[in-house]
Amino acid sequence: MIKLVAGILLGWALGVNDAAKTVGAAVSSHMISYRAAALLSAVCILLGALIGGEAGMRTLGSLTGQTGNSAFVACLSAAMTVGILTLLHLPVSASQALVGGVLGIGMLCGQMDWGVLGKVLICWLLTPVGGLFIGGIAYLILSRLLFIMNLHFLKYDQLMRWALFLICGYSAYSLGANNVANATGLFLKAGLLTLSQATLIGGLSIALGSLTFSRGVMHTLFSRIILMDSFSALVLLLSVALTLHIFALIGVPVSISQAAIGAVLGIGLMKNFRLLSLSSLFQIVLGWLMSPTLAFIFSIILAKSCCLG
Repeated sequence: MIKLVAGILLGWALGVNDAAKTVGAAVSSHMISYRAAALLSAVCILLGALIGGEAGMRTLGSLTGQTGNSAFVACLSAAMTVGILTLLHLPVSASQALVGGVLGIGMLCGQMDWGVLGKVLICWLLTPVGGLFIGGIAYLILSRLLFIMNLHFLKYDQLMRWALFLICGYSAYSLGANNVANATGLFLKAGLLTLSQATLIGGLSIALGSLTFSRGVMHTLFSRIILMDSFSALVLLLSVALTLHIFALIGVPVSISQAAIGAVLGIGLMKNFRLLSLSSLFQIVLGWLMSPTLAFIFSIILAKSCCLG
């Protein structure tokens, strides 16, 4: 079971890099404290993993055949990638890193299911598009609703705080359901874990990551890209949560960063504001490109070292 450490490490790194994005907009709008948001995120991530994580695990497991050794190599490759890019404060996609690691193993062993890989790639391409579409529509609907309610600013502020708290929880739940497969899905396929064990261990590892070392990524994704007011933060988190939840139901783990950037652009189109930092957006895109590439290279090197190829 020592091989499972790689999956736990990947889950922790995923939590560090991705969990902050489920609460970052609310924190950057100064409506919720970081500690309260991180704790809420951890609890709801675990719930999402336990309740909705099965479909993604089945999909990742069907990409290629898995043994304990191959699962270890793929997860360790992805964890190394996520760790390196997190230290560089680049919002990396753990989903793409893991698939890059699996792809390296699969190509060495000649056991890739290219049909399943095609499904995954299509969902990756649709993630920012879905975030953009949902973000724009949600902004139009909710802004119209608030206009009709015509709240006093004190009641408006109170409403935003409670709404952000609830949506942060839903966003974290969606992350757990969508991304727990990245941590332990391959070990389920390899027969080292049962489904309940895989969702519990994966969910706990991501939740632990959400409580540690996530401020830098949150700062990169939100504070340095766009100045968030409370309403925009609410729309953003709701859009991200819905996007992740949809793909969790489809059974494909996707990047929360891509969903968030798509939603930011959708909100921006409705509000007619400019993104504040194109350089930060470039760093994020660079991180996305490097995620599968680095993991693929690491998996090839590690697999040959372990005589898997």
